Amino acid sequence: MSSNNTKNVRDIAAFISPYSINYLHIKNPWVSAWWSGAFPGLGQIMMCKYIIGFILICWEIFINQHAHLNLAIYLSMVQE
Repeated sequence: MSSNNTKNVRDIAAFISPYSINYLHIKNPWVSAWWSGAFPGLGQIMMCKYIIGFILICWEIFINQHAHLNLAIYLSMVQE
């Protein structure tokens, strides 16, 4: 039995898309999940999906501005 047969079949060796640079993705998927949890879009940028990552980052900034999230965080930290 060769070592290629023991490798997990579901592991993606490469991501091919006309909108991203083709790299071998030998990364822990939990790292990109944590980056996406910290700020949506950063996990996609880490996986070289630049257009989707940029769209998600812009959407997050748009939602934060219209929901006044930064003001709510600021006011929750100010002690009166």
